[in-house]
Amino acid sequence: MQSVPLLSLATAITPHAVTQAEAKAKARELFSGRPALFNRVQGVFENAGIDQRDLVAPVDWYEREHRWQARNNLYLQASEALFVKVAAKVISAY
Repeated sequence: MQSVPLLSLATAITPHAVTQAEAKAKARELFSGRPALFNRVQGVFENAGIDQRDLVAPVDWYEREHRWQARNNLYLQASEALFVKVAAKVISAY
């Protein structure tokens, strides 16, 4: 197998973020009508070992009802925007 050199590297993050504690508090609020469900998922917040969660939309977007297609479209648009951003960084660094 022929080796290939790494010529450039860049990163990009989403425009919104919350701390792990904020994410857990928001999840508790959003699942307030279903405490058994929150109790099942709260371990994710306690055991993830991360300090911050990066979001593709402001926190209040997640408070509203969105159908699967709307959520999927948001993530597709956000991932494309991040790709373009990081690709431009990589190209300009090279």
